[in-house]
Amino acid sequence: MWPWSALLVKFLLLACLSVAAGAAATILNGLLVYVRHHLAGSIRPRADYVTEKSLLLLVSSTLAALLLLTQTREVPWEWLGTLTPLVTIPLALLRQLLLKFLVLACLSVAAGASATILHGLLVYRRLAGSRPLLYDCVTQKSLLLAVSSTMAALLLLTQTREVPWEWLGTLTLLVAIAPALLTWLGPPNEHVENCQLCQIGKGSAYAHYFGYLRLMEGDHGIRKRLEKFKRENPAGFPEEELEKLYSKAIVVLAPKDGSYPEQWDRLRGVGKITATLKPFKKRVGGNERSYGEFKIHEVKSSDDKSKIKMHVALDKVGALETLEKLRHHGPAGLSAADCRQQMKELMEELEEIVSDNGHLTGQLKVVSYDADEHVGDAILNAITEG
Repeated sequence: MWPWSALLVKFLLLACLSVAAGAAATILNGLLVYVRHHLAGSIRPRADYVTEKSLLLLVSSTLAALLLLTQTREVPWEWLGTLTPLVTIPLALLRQLLLKFLVLACLSVAAGASATILHGLLVYRRLAGSRPLLYDCVTQKSLLLAVSSTMAALLLLTQTREVPWEWLGTLTLLVAIAPALLTWLGPPNEHVENCQLCQIGKGSAYAHYFGYLRLMEGDHGIRKRLEKFKRENPAGFPEEELEKLYSKAIVVLAPKDGSYPEQWDRLRGVGKITATLKPFKKRVGGNERSYGEFKIHEVKSSDDKSKIKMHVALDKVGALETLEKLRHHGPAGLSAADCRQQMKELMEELEEIVSDNGHLTGQLKVVSYDADEHVGDAILNAITEG
């Protein structure tokens, strides 16, 4: 076999084994997520976590590597990072092998970070029409990783007697095929693998703001409409009852389990509907729709002696219901703990959004409560503190 042919076979052998290792890592990760979700109560089948593509790629690349091994006279253990027994290797040679290994590791990290940055720049270029922010496509972590790993590799190269050019050739191939390989493998269909990374809760908070709360400004502002309702009194409240109408803000109910009753007067301390704040019409996305219809409920304290009673406009966060339904939807793979965490993040982000927007500041009182809690007391405490 010609020398260049032997090098080519070694090169292809390492490429096949690298692909096999990547597929094996993908399968192992899927199995770990499968176990974690099933311990949390998920009923999704294992096939949703370990794809056929990963299995096929593992088998085919392993077979290809074995076939190539029959064509080479020696196994490139040094390329694979496997060392012969330490007793047979002089200390100086062992040090050089270790340095080569570390150089390749640093350059691999640098190449991966560079590929991520390049991909981000291509996405930024492709989405130029929508004017995205550059740091949304290219993260600071990628830049920092590329710089630090490159500097580490250069520092290590000053300590080695030779540059491992044959390793760098393999590295070039892997960097070239890695993005295509990862895209082809992809995540399991309809699989929410890591809710903290997906940030479902925070995304839902912004969806609630842009699709609903953002529209309540100017003449459609919450406080302005409540004060107008109280001034005009279209419901015909007696004078003593009209004084008990809370007109500074609406109260947004946020059950910690995400479950709203069909009739809100089933909540402890929340009475019947005493009036309705009529919605306003707004043209959004080419369609005219109605927004901001609030039901005004009678709210009572649990203390029978105090007999505190108010008329309060109540609202809900529909995204909480969606998260609760998502937890019971098998293909989503959302555990009870993940669901609670996302609900918490949703409400925290929503309160921050409200505080950052002047037309909403002080006009929404968020009341979170447990299923067995007296909601009337929680509402009265919220509006009293404000």
